[in-house]
Amino acid sequence: MEMKKCKECGKLFTPKNPRSQYCEDKHFRPCPTCGKLIEIKYLSDPTPRCQECRKLGLKINSSTKFVNNFVDTTDNLGELPVEYVERKYVGKSNFNFISGHIYLVKASENRPYGYIIKAIKDITDNEDIEDVEMPISSTSSFGYFFKQVS
Repeated sequence: MEMKKCKECGKLFTPKNPRSQYCEDKHFRPCPTCGKLIEIKYLSDPTPRCQECRKLGLKINSSTKFVNNFVDTTDNLGELPVEYVERKYVGKSNFNFISGHIYLVKASENRPYGYIIKAIKDITDNEDIEDVEMPISSTSSFGYFFKQVS
């Protein structure tokens, strides 16, 4: 059978049947509420919330967003940076980002489930960094996790 490109990750794979669209590797997407990476078992379904957000009953809708158990009613929608910009990471220390540190970041890819935010420098520690990325589900997630430096 002819090789196909995985609809989720873009990796080439040999399908088991002609209708296969996804490779058999594990795939991860960010929780639409908190941004934590979760393994996706059924790739054709919408991204579910992580276990913690489901337990707490947290949801995102167009008027109210929940971040780390706090309600944020401000609207942070906007453009994602295509060039590197200084932003302070205010989320939990994960995805190789440290809470409170200032980074040079930009949106590097648009994926079916959201975006990838890439950093090249930790300005707080004044060091160049490699392979520091974080998936986000929307432009508003970028505004929650990466605040403008004042």
